Amino acid sequence: MAERIFIDTQSANAMIDNGSAYVIDSTLLQNENSRIKHFENRIRGAKYFSIAEIRDTSAPLSLAWPTFQQFTEAMIKIRLPNDGKAVIVYDQTGFGTAARGWAMLKYFGYPNVFILDGGLPKWVAEGRPTETGEYELNFTDPVDWRQYLVTEHHEMRVLIDTVEQIVNQKNSGDNRFAIWDPRPPNMFQAGSIPTAVNLPASTFFNADKTIKSPEEVRELLQQHGLGGEVITSCMKGINASLGYALQKYSGNDHAHIYTGSFEEWKKLKG
Repeated sequence: MAERIFIDTQSANAMIDNGSAYVIDSTLLQNENSRIKHFENRIRGAKYFSIAEIRDTSAPLSLAWPTFQQFTEAMIKIRLPNDGKAVIVYDQTGFGTAARGWAMLKYFGYPNVFILDGGLPKWVAEGRPTETGEYELNFTDPVDWRQYLVTEHHEMRVLIDTVEQIVNQKNSGDNRFAIWDPRPPNMFQAGSIPTAVNLPASTFFNADKTIKSPEEVRELLQQHGLGGEVITSCMKGINASLGYALQKYSGNDHAHIYTGSFEEWKKLKG
């Protein structure tokens, strides 16, 4: 069943205004400081959700998936409770890295999480409220721990042993599973999981970086053999999260994220 993943700017604006949703910026830019850009211009009331820092620092990966405790502590620091309100996640460039923040929140049990369709560029183009300036990012005063209780949805992820098994099965002619790498072709060609199919995530977005209809997304996925049992992967788990979000948006309940992605595969499997 198709899941509501993306939320339009008008609906998001209304929810933020009436206090029924938090809004977070989970941008991770390659060549600029994402936090500084957040301070320069953000959706009014937005919190900065650093996917570069909310990670397992003990793992030898750039963006290792956080542990239960690490994630909970990070949410307490930025004051993002799991209290029943919706959470709207956006990216400063459009769709970008918003899905990584979305995927982490979904995995740890936040029930109503959405990606802002068109991101900050569409929000700004429509003249919707923004703000500037620095604010406290990490709080240390006491909180009600009951508002930050989370749980893990292990079914969202697969680990490297499962991926290796699927690769071996595919090499033996078993095509029940597909591995999808939604990075741009030049990044895919620099290294990927064996047998992975490259279909760039940008294929599923319009020129203004809004998402195409669920029917269009589903058809494109099926045309490339990516409509059934699918494992999403990339280099560090960011594009893989977007691929997973697109699978859920299309109505596919048989998709999973390989969060370690090619960075882990290369380290452990060569």
